[in-house]
Amino acid sequence: MKGRKPSAAAKKRGTDRHKQVAKVAPPEHPSLITAQQADQVPLPAQLPDTGPVRELWRLLLRGVAQTELRESDLPLLEAMCVAKFRHFKAGLYVKRRGMMVTTPQGKIRNPMLQEEREQAVLYDRLSQRMGLSPEARVRLNLMAVAGATLLGSLQKAQKEALDEEMPDVVDGEWVEVG
Repeated sequence: MKGRKPSAAAKKRGTDRHKQVAKVAPPEHPSLITAQQADQVPLPAQLPDTGPVRELWRLLLRGVAQTELRESDLPLLEAMCVAKFRHFKAGLYVKRRGMMVTTPQGKIRNPMLQEEREQAVLYDRLSQRMGLSPEARVRLNLMAVAGATLLGSLQKAQKEALDEEMPDVVDGEWVEVG
């Protein structure tokens, strides 16, 4: 189609301006991050550059890199760090002010208790998605075992089907098996 002039009908339809999209070969190496590279991933700018936050970031990166870490996983790990940091800050506020706080309307339950709980739930959900909790690891292992079993069953069925259809070769000659 290259070098071809658009037809009058294409001009009338308005499709004469569309360019063909070139097919791009996939990259040779997917965006996997190895365990060694995980230690080099910088701390996201949104997170405070403190020792405990840096250590949590490294711990999460190493945990995910043991199975499979991709660049596309980094925002989820960042969200986990943010949730843990906010959970920690809310817990400090509750520890400092107590379970009940005084307002002009009277004593009420500390609103940071709800924030602390929400951030803990968010952290748990994200850790489940990333396979970082014991429950998630068990579930992932069970899925891998089920996948391997299914793959083995499919390969066995395929081999049996081929054995039924194809004769065997013995000493360079076709032999019907039956």
